Amino acid sequence: MPTRQIRFRNSKAAFRGMAAAMAILAALTAAGAQSSKPPVEKAPVPAAAAVGEAQRTVARIYKAGIDKAKTPDEQVGLAKQLLQAAIDSPEDPAVRFVLLTMARDQAAGAGDADVALRAIDALAESYRIDALAMKADAIGKVARAITQPTEHPGQVREVLAVADDLITQAIVDDQYDVAQRLAQRALSLAGSSKDAGLQQRATARAREVTMIQHAYAEAKNAQAKLQADPSDPAMNLTAGRFHCFMKGEWEKGLPLLARGADAALKTAAEKDLGAPTDPAQQVAVGDAWWDLIAKEPAAGGGKRQMQARAGEWYRKADPKLSGISKAKVDQRLAEIDAAERSTTSATIDLIPMIHLPDNIVGDKIAGAKLWRLRGGCLVSEGGVVEIPYAPPAEYDLVIVIERLRGAGTFDVRLVTGKTAVEINIGGGITMVDTGENPRPYKAGDFLPQDKAVKITYQVRHGGVRVLADDVVVFQWLGDLGRLKCLAFDWPGRGTFCLCVVRGESPTAFRISRCELVPVSGGRGASVK
Repeated sequence: MPTRQIRFRNSKAAFRGMAAAMAILAALTAAGAQSSKPPVEKAPVPAAAAVGEAQRTVARIYKAGIDKAKTPDEQVGLAKQLLQAAIDSPEDPAVRFVLLTMARDQAAGAGDADVALRAIDALAESYRIDALAMKADAIGKVARAITQPTEHPGQVREVLAVADDLITQAIVDDQYDVAQRLAQRALSLAGSSKDAGLQQRATARAREVTMIQHAYAEAKNAQAKLQADPSDPAMNLTAGRFHCFMKGEWEKGLPLLARGADAALKTAAEKDLGAPTDPAQQVAVGDAWWDLIAKEPAAGGGKRQMQARAGEWYRKADPKLSGISKAKVDQRLAEIDAAERSTTSATIDLIPMIHLPDNIVGDKIAGAKLWRLRGGCLVSEGGVVEIPYAPPAEYDLVIVIERLRGAGTFDVRLVTGKTAVEINIGGGITMVDTGENPRPYKAGDFLPQDKAVKITYQVRHGGVRVLADDVVVFQWLGDLGRLKCLAFDWPGRGTFCLCVVRGESPTAFRISRCELVPVSGGRGASVK
């Protein structure tokens, strides 16, 4: 089969560094726990007899298309047709099941991971299937569609990136057999690419999967022994290290470390569990984890998790600090941010993902007159456009924007999980805290006319920070769920939105750069 351009939900994502995967596990778990969708009663996989009859029906109806689908592009076209038919025909469970499985197989065999994964997602919404294992099998099929890996390095990297995401999810779900299968497929594909860098990273990833699988077995054994003796220091340490340093599950792991056999970890965990609100004590908790980093073995994820935990406490204390204490904390936070970026995927360019007028929110005909793509830049005179991309748990959004005319405002809807945060920039910035004392938060003027300004929105678990030309102009710390979007009916798809409010005078902005820099929680994914 000839190799074709393989499509993915995030086609610009690069195969990220191995250490980052261990850091994003807790964020993925938390994102799943925050889902607001009500549970859906799923149907069992239809019986073999019903599936057989449905296969004959579908084969008869789509015979012409099946016979014609010889090239990869034709097979992808057929897969999309079958997928749409399944969406439009929910009344017969067996027929819908067959349509979706055929769409999956056609797309994967043709090298289209996007359509294959969409079909599996649709199956998982309706039927009791092991979606993760099915996705692993589909990605293996997609990888086999690359018949000349050395001539298509970009495609190889994309397959490895998708496989890596699935490995991370498998670890989150403790499905280590699936993680091993994916790791070995990635190792094989990287080897056939003849790319030394890819081979090195795939080898490290495979070792990492084996390491955490062994650690899981030890932690599972420790948990069983703790049922009989909850105070056993050695077993508490084993289980606590697994939850905190392998999976980032600090709520589970901290009480275990506090009862564990390692005195230094015990002290740090006890300070952490004390949940201090005094800034000096918060710094002390951060210091406790920071001081342990040098003593932690390089392998195992402990260094990275300790560093991230120290950063959480430093960020809580930072706005209330001054003098040398603040200087120390700021320096360490800069080191943490640099380390986080060095272990995550490459920057993701968001402007090419915008399709006009499809991504205009509201009246698309009117909006098409107000939003334009020119020379790789996005120019707007008003209205709302959606960037069809759901970001990871923590990230930087970097936008270079220039006010061309007018005094209107520029709004960005930031998202993390199920939380949406509107940041409104006019001459300054406005957000609203909807906690016990609702009030707006404002910052000064930093968006003049005829001057391009780089605005960096830093979204973290503990709050939001905004920088203008690398200078902090706004910081808010707390539960992001207390913040809300104010003025507009944004799409509820967990995606970014940009809005230009014209105000009393004609307003126009030019956006020459709009990029996502993942920090933790993966890379995110494009949304169809």
